[in-house]
Amino acid sequence: MLSSEFIEILGKTKLINVIKEEKYVDKALESDSKVAFMLTGNITNLKTYVDCIKKKNKLVFVHVEMIGGLNCDRDGISFIEKYVKPTGIISTKKSILNAAKKHNLLTVQRIFAIDTDAVTTSIKLINKLKPDVVEIMPARMPEIIKAINKSVKVPVIAGGLIRNRTHIKRALEAGAIAVASGTSKIWEEKF
Repeated sequence: MLSSEFIEILGKTKLINVIKEEKYVDKALESDSKVAFMLTGNITNLKTYVDCIKKKNKLVFVHVEMIGGLNCDRDGISFIEKYVKPTGIISTKKSILNAAKKHNLLTVQRIFAIDTDAVTTSIKLINKLKPDVVEIMPARMPEIIKAINKSVKVPVIAGGLIRNRTHIKRALEAGAIAVASGTSKIWEEKF
């Protein structure tokens, strides 16, 4: 899949299902969202979950640092690409994002906007790595979403601390192309 196709789907979907516990896989399958972020599982069941999500014509991104039994090195990324076959990966780490790009996986660089230095460093890294999309956490900081959006040439999504429709709306109004939420009760919201 091309980065531009992914970005187009994000622009239409607006809400990304973040699956933090295995018990929410079925709920994500029923959701209208076309994108899922897999933040749970292990090397014995991850492929099954990814295949189920893909069968519903959804894009699935695996947060490799949260998968039990997986080494987040070149071999781990190679395993993900050749065996699990997600649409892409999510990571906070430069080395993982670079390895994923070498394996033709789409990349979501996750950043935590905890202070000014973290934001400044993240902007430099985003502009150097050029991931397909950057995820800003927490999502409930519209002014930071706006500032990062102006400072990078990469589409921005927002995630973390999303509890209701108003939080989603504010992040989108601040310039996020989509919002990632693990709060399953809002997965059916329309935007």
